[in-house]
Amino acid sequence: MKDLLIRTCVHQHEALALLSGRLVNENCELVQQQLRGLIVPPLRRVFIDLAGLEYLDSAGLGALVGLKMIAQRAQAQLFLLNPSPAAAQIFRMARLDAIFEIRAGAEAADLTAMLIAESPLRSSEPSAPVAPPLKPTRSMNPVPMTDFTQPGGDGRVRQLCHAALDHIQRGDYVKAAAAYERARALEPDDLSILNNLALIYEKKQEWYQQARQVWEMVYELSQSRGDERHAARARRRLELLGKLTTAGPAPGAP
Repeated sequence: MKDLLIRTCVHQHEALALLSGRLVNENCELVQQQLRGLIVPPLRRVFIDLAGLEYLDSAGLGALVGLKMIAQRAQAQLFLLNPSPAAAQIFRMARLDAIFEIRAGAEAADLTAMLIAESPLRSSEPSAPVAPPLKPTRSMNPVPMTDFTQPGGDGRVRQLCHAALDHIQRGDYVKAAAAYERARALEPDDLSILNNLALIYEKKQEWYQQARQVWEMVYELSQSRGDERHAARARRRLELLGKLTTAGPAPGAP
């Protein structure tokens, strides 16, 4: 595959593909071959991250449209994540932004980060380094990606969240946690940042206590806002952590 690297991972009913380099006529057929194999039932959602895509031509656009049609036939949703400004402009000029579900910014970074954290990335290039497997804790159930909210804050917060994503891709949870902690210092009441930080802390057994503390913050903040959905999720995570630690019952538990 010329000038293009495809990395993919699948977790339960969701698949992620990260495209890096140039999506042009010479490699469109191979792109479709690689990704078509992912879009099969019972898959429900396909996310194509374009953050690393430097250039795409009209054939590249056609390949993405073809994948959209394949997803529709498989009764799956296809999302494009983080297109560059140039790529986004091409979508608008071709009026394809109306047919694609496009996500950008911190929301898209969170979507990518959570799938990578739950499943190892695999590369289509044998000579390219493959990210090490990032396995979830065996006793912890993953939080669905669709439960995550978009972080607020200024450009510095978004920059830190993107940095955390980069560290997760490399399997460096220590630096990922540090980046989210710095983001939390700037936006202490942002539920998305707290959720992501708690999930990172679940990755190592010696961090379970920190995970519990952050989930307790999520629970209390959600309760104060009357947000029962987020409170219920935090309570479930705390119940699972409670089985693995001696810290006591989850908030709201009998």
